[in-house]
Amino acid sequence: MSPNPSQEDLTAYEVRSWSTNELEVHSESVTIEEAIETVGIGRTQWILLVLCGLTFMSDAAEVTFLSFVTEQLKCDWGLTSSQETSIAQAVFVGMILGAPVWGWMADKVGRRMSFLLSSVVITGFGFGTCLCQNVPQLIGVRGVVGFGVAGLPVGFYIFAE
Repeated sequence: MSPNPSQEDLTAYEVRSWSTNELEVHSESVTIEEAIETVGIGRTQWILLVLCGLTFMSDAAEVTFLSFVTEQLKCDWGLTSSQETSIAQAVFVGMILGAPVWGWMADKVGRRMSFLLSSVVITGFGFGTCLCQNVPQLIGVRGVVGFGVAGLPVGFYIFAE
């Protein structure tokens, strides 16, 4: 073992003996890559990869959605440029307000629950967008969607673990 191990080195791990139920501590040095290679990637990691990927795609779809919908509503509802701006702005204001709330929630109730709840908020209010009948309703609903989108980065931390 080198005198100054890198942060990627795991310098100690514990093994409990099955026959004597005594704890043995080994001080072999292994890298993170070796530890992952030993443990492997299983079904849970693949499911998490798919779920995180889908939520990251929904995050990207929000920006695309805004540009598409505001152009369409400009024709259908006769939106002014200030109304277009307000609709787009609502999502980002929601993100600004949601980020500290989802961070606090991830600390208090756990990352998994925070991530799932933010996904539920996005899904529910995303579908609620199609029920909006006027600009103020759309601004409010899109603001709540932005609030939910602010919780999606929690998935990066879950996936990294």
